[in-house]
Amino acid sequence: QITTNHPYEDEGAISNLLDGDGTSYNVTNWTHNTDGEYHYYQVDLGKDVESLYLYMQRRADGKNAPTKYELQVCTTPGGQFVTVGGERETTLADSNVYASDKIELDGSYRYIRIVAKERTTTNYMCMGLSELYVLPGTTAIKDAIDYIAMATTDLVYTKATAKEYTRLVEKYNSQCPDARLLSGVPLPGNKYRIYADAFD
Repeated sequence: QITTNHPYEDEGAISNLLDGDGTSYNVTNWTHNTDGEYHYYQVDLGKDVESLYLYMQRRADGKNAPTKYELQVCTTPGGQFVTVGGERETTLADSNVYASDKIELDGSYRYIRIVAKERTTTNYMCMGLSELYVLPGTTAIKDAIDYIAMATTDLVYTKATAKEYTRLVEKYNSQCPDARLLSGVPLPGNKYRIYADAFD
C-alpha cells in the first residue's frame, strides 16, 4: 500500500505507481508548494524487513522525478520516522529508470518513506513517478531488478517484437525462478515492459 502526505488524484491515481503501465503516473499535490514540507510516498510493506531495493521509473515527460531523496523507516505508520543512510541520489535526471543498490535498514521495519529532497522540476515541491516498487533485499530480487530495468529501457521506450519479449521472459525465469515477480503487460505500439509486485 502506498500513500502520500500530499495526495492529488487529479494528476493520476496513486495506484498508477504499481500498475505496470509506463504511460500512467502519479504526482503529489503541486499546489502544496509553500509550506516547506517535503513531499513523500509512504509504503506499508506488509511485514518487517531488514533490507530492500527501490525501483523508480519517471513519467514520460520527466517532470518532478526525485533526483535526491531520503529513505525513512518506522515500525508504526504514524510513528517517528528516522532517516537511514542520509541523502541518496537517483539516476532520474538522466535516465528513465532508477534501480538502487541493496539498502540495509539497520533494523527491522514495516513502514518506509521515500522523501523527495530535489526533483527534475525545481519550481515545485511535488514528486511525480510512473512506477515505484519496493522489493525484498535478496539476491533473486537484485537479479529481478536488473531485468526490470533492462526491460524498461530496452522494451518500453523502443519498439520490441513478441520474440524479443519472450526471450527476455525466458532469460528472467531461468535466472530468477524464485523471485515470483514477473508479469508481462502489452502496451500500445507493440511495446512491452516487465514489472514487479510489492510484498505479499
